[in-house]
Amino acid sequence: KYSFFIPVALAFSQKRPPFQLKKLDHIVIRCNDFDPMFDFYTNVLGCTVDRPEDVGRFGGVLTHLRAGDAYIDLLAYNVETPKGQEALQRMHSGGQGTTLELSDIEFSAASSTMDHLCLRVDDDSFDETTIRNFMEAQGIHIISSGERKGADGMGSSLYVQDPEGNVIELKGPPNHQTLLENSAEDSTITQNDDHDAQVNHDVTQVDSIKDATPNDMETVPVTPCIRLCRYNADFFDGQVCIGCFREGYEIGTWNSMTPMERSFALLDAADRYSGTFEGSVSKEELLRQAQAWNDKKP
Repeated sequence: KYSFFIPVALAFSQKRPPFQLKKLDHIVIRCNDFDPMFDFYTNVLGCTVDRPEDVGRFGGVLTHLRAGDAYIDLLAYNVETPKGQEALQRMHSGGQGTTLELSDIEFSAASSTMDHLCLRVDDDSFDETTIRNFMEAQGIHIISSGERKGADGMGSSLYVQDPEGNVIELKGPPNHQTLLENSAEDSTITQNDDHDAQVNHDVTQVDSIKDATPNDMETVPVTPCIRLCRYNADFFDGQVCIGCFREGYEIGTWNSMTPMERSFALLDAADRYSGTFEGSVSKEELLRQAQAWNDKKP
């Protein structure tokens, strides 16, 4: 069984490289059809071109688009010039090259090793309603949304797909009004009785584990809350409820989560489980609920 202990231990060890990472510099996306991809990233997402010569370099293959202080590079595999095809043979996979015919290279966002690309939107220009309306007008479907953790902290995110299926996350500014904003500053156990008070009751399920009877074991509570809504500064820096083992942002955004997102949140909670807190939900119950929500996904 895979353990996260080793990589986490290494990440916090004293053995560090002789350099420090600053930010993401660029990402390269392979394009099966360059024109609609160029249109999407410039006209829909608002990327710009620094210089005319940054478009179609190496015989039409490589185009640099500016996204804030980073680059999104488009690698056009439908180039027809001999110079461009020769360049692609060399540039494929970060310069490793390929002996395959370009027509034999498969293009599938589903099988790519890149899961998604996150673009941080400027604080002043991030308005979820405005972005949704714009995307709808462009015929772009919002595939998911919600509070997500990024490099700057928790904040709203919208997910769209480019013309070739790559998932793009548009992230807003960090949300500084979390439920546990000051919990880490308090070394005592704090109380929060109403964090799940507005749960969605449109499903025929018990409200919480405390309300469950033996006949309810085949159902899943609307929320994993067991009404032991407390935090301990010595446990995950006071950011995790010791009753249900969810983080504050997971509790705060529970109502807007999809079944799949709830399943993932419960799996994370199970990973945080500690048997040291009397009356807390069991790890087995968290995993059972995670599976139940997974089974409810569309």
